[in-house]
Amino acid sequence: MHTIDLYFRENPELRPYQAQYSWLFRKVYSNMELMDDKQFREEQLAKHPLMDASIYGSAVMQAKMKHAQSETAKKKRIELIERYCTEIEELKTDDSMQASNRRYLHYKLNKKKNRLERKVRKDSDITFGGKRLSGEITYNHNMLAKTGDAKYQATIEVKKAEFAEKRILPYYVVGRACEGGNRKFDFDFRNSKITFKPSKGVKFLLEVHPGKEQWKILQRLQDLIDNNSISITVGLSTKKISITYDNELLNGYAFNDKLCKAQQSELPKECKEERKQVWINWKREQESRMLSDKIGTRFAGIDLNPEYIGLTIRDMDKILAVRCYDLHELVGVMKNNDTTEICFNLANIWKSIFKMLEHYQVSHLITEELDFKHSEKKSRSMNRKCKVAWCLDYQKGLIERRCQNTGIKHLEVNASYSSFVGNLMNPWFDPISASAEICRRGMIMKKVISEEWYPDLGQLHPDNIKSYVPDLEVIHMTVRALYKVFTSRDIRYRRLGKPQFKSKLIKCHILRC
Repeated sequence: MHTIDLYFRENPELRPYQAQYSWLFRKVYSNMELMDDKQFREEQLAKHPLMDASIYGSAVMQAKMKHAQSETAKKKRIELIERYCTEIEELKTDDSMQASNRRYLHYKLNKKKNRLERKVRKDSDITFGGKRLSGEITYNHNMLAKTGDAKYQATIEVKKAEFAEKRILPYYVVGRACEGGNRKFDFDFRNSKITFKPSKGVKFLLEVHPGKEQWKILQRLQDLIDNNSISITVGLSTKKISITYDNELLNGYAFNDKLCKAQQSELPKECKEERKQVWINWKREQESRMLSDKIGTRFAGIDLNPEYIGLTIRDMDKILAVRCYDLHELVGVMKNNDTTEICFNLANIWKSIFKMLEHYQVSHLITEELDFKHSEKKSRSMNRKCKVAWCLDYQKGLIERRCQNTGIKHLEVNASYSSFVGNLMNPWFDPISASAEICRRGMIMKKVISEEWYPDLGQLHPDNIKSYVPDLEVIHMTVRALYKVFTSRDIRYRRLGKPQFKSKLIKCHILRC
């Protein structure tokens, strides 16, 4: 799914629709057990005449999604508490650190663990309007009662107004393909117009101003809307409309769920294997559409880290291209944890990468499974670089969206020892060598090549290891054992850039957004 934000001249008449929908959504979210109760629904709609049954259904869907997000966040907090407990226990037996550093880390981990435990214990739910503002209002109320100072009263009024404003959500309507994309809206993207139809006889004409790239997408969307082939989910405020659509469907790579289910319905429910085979056949049909203009054996591997992006394009045993994008200048531009310019530049970098993938007719993009965790043992600057400046979640979103646009299949592989093996097997700079190993593993996973996941070290060129450890015999060693030898001797295995490598290293200079 992808969302486009379009802006229009502010219209205050849309405010009541937003306000009533926000109240309805909060009521549904607070009464999840009653959302399917007919009497409850009728009571809520009677209180708010601008809402109807279809909007109530949209509020229910959005409440379910928000509830699922809240449950996921709670689960992550519990996992984080368990990890902090493990790290605290490990600190007790860690003799490699100074006693003062160990005590300091123990204090920090314990403080974070206790804070998360309080949140889980209270089972604190979402606060519409923001917990920070709610806390500030409470604080000022307490100080006003304690001191009687008028300045606290003035602050309360300001914070309350801000809190009330943040509680107003966009008017949310789930789309349906058979109703021209969305029953509450008529789309005329060719003339940059959208008509909002909240009820019979009431219409609001919204003249939007899409950008150049947005306009191209909207023209293609309009063709599908006219044929009742795509649903458009809408979020509306007084000056912005957000349209969400199926990116794969727009580009012709979506799974044909409708025809698949229709074919399955012709078979008895007892025929589970036959019904499963129908799904497999339609899945193969989708893959054939995705690979129609690509070479099935052509893979690309990507190695991501905060300072470099390594790229390798390979077809069977032949390396077709390698690139490395240097992000040092980009990471240094961040101030006060504002990643706006970094994200803008990353979007342009990934645009150029996917142009290259399309040129080489790549069918599969392989990345590593990354789940980076904050570590108290690392420096503050390193954690800031990895958790903020890297923009990892943003990059993952870019990769998914562009893969959907181009029909390239995106796979993630286990990256254990990928940098270590890649640097021993390949002659290139560290990020490229790692990306070559990630690409190789993706080809093994898809059975394009028949090689072992961890290569036999005896088959490597002797110079690749003897240049590091001259006295080592590796014929009968595993990758894990060799890695332990390197770490125990504090040997650096990552390859550095060479003068002749300059043509492959692309320095990403800052583009101002």
